[in-house]
Amino acid sequence: MLLLLNCHQPLLAQGTQAHADLLLGIIKFTDWSGFEMSSEAPIRIGVWGDAGFADILSSTVRGQQVYHRAMEVVAVDALEQTRGLQVLFFGSLQQAQVDHWLAERQSSRVLTVANARADFCQDGGLVNIFVSQGAPAFQINYSRCVSLGVKISPQVLTKAVIVNSE
Repeated sequence: MLLLLNCHQPLLAQGTQAHADLLLGIIKFTDWSGFEMSSEAPIRIGVWGDAGFADILSSTVRGQQVYHRAMEVVAVDALEQTRGLQVLFFGSLQQAQVDHWLAERQSSRVLTVANARADFCQDGGLVNIFVSQGAPAFQINYSRCVSLGVKISPQVLTKAVIVNSE
C-alpha cells in the first residue's frame, strides 16, 4: 500500500490549543533521564517564531508534570537563547534560520519539533507535525533520536511515520 503524506499542510493554524495538546503528548512520552539537567529542574520548552503559541503552550503545561518535573515555556527569538532547552519548537521561521540551528546544534540533545516543514526530519530535526487525511499526524526521525540518545516511548513510535536521516 502506498501512503502519500502532505507534510506541507500545517497541522492547524499556528497557536491553537489542539497544537499545544499534541506537543504536550509527545513531550510526556519522551524519557528525559538522559538529558543534562538537575533532578529538580523543569523541562524547558522553547518556542521560536511564534510568541502567541508560546503563551498558549505555557497555559497548557502549567501544573502538568513529566517524570515529576514541571515544564517551563520560553519564547525564543535568537539562536543564543536556545541553550539549556530540552525541547525546541520551530514556529514561523524562515527555512534558513531552521537550517542554521540544525547545523550549529547538530550534536545537541534537544527534542526539536516543527509544524509541517518540508524535509525537517530528513535534515536532522526530530519531530515534524502535519495533517494526513484531515487528522493530526507526525513524523519522527528515529535514527537521529537514537544517535542523540533521545528516547521516545514505543507508544508514540507506533503512531508515527518513521523517517531515518542517517
